[in-house]
Amino acid sequence: MITEASESSLTVFAGENRTLAADDVLRVDRAGDSVRNGVLIGAAAGAALGLAGMLAYPEDAESNAECPTCKSPSMVALFAVSGAGWGWLIDHLTKGRTTLYEAPMTRSRASVSVAPILGKGRRGLTVAVGF
Repeated sequence: MITEASESSLTVFAGENRTLAADDVLRVDRAGDSVRNGVLIGAAAGAALGLAGMLAYPEDAESNAECPTCKSPSMVALFAVSGAGWGWLIDHLTKGRTTLYEAPMTRSRASVSVAPILGKGRRGLTVAVGF
């Protein structure tokens, strides 16, 4: 748990208070994320599916007698509400993380190292890139 934050340091409680220099902090995350994006994505997907079904449904009198609401805008609304419910459920069950802070990338954090590979009948290089 974060107990104090300033431009130069971050103090967290992990059994005891620990103070970290701001330059040593790359990212701060918290468990969980909002279900709002799941609801919005689900509603949009449901509305699109309802609209596609409404447009694809035949317009003859026999079909309209079987399903009078299949060609109405209420079908789009029904699918949108259903999709929002599914989006909420899926997002609620998914354990995500929310990034509270991420340090800007600087050149000093990126690194490249090259090491020779030498052995009996073997020659080469190992290249590692870190960022």
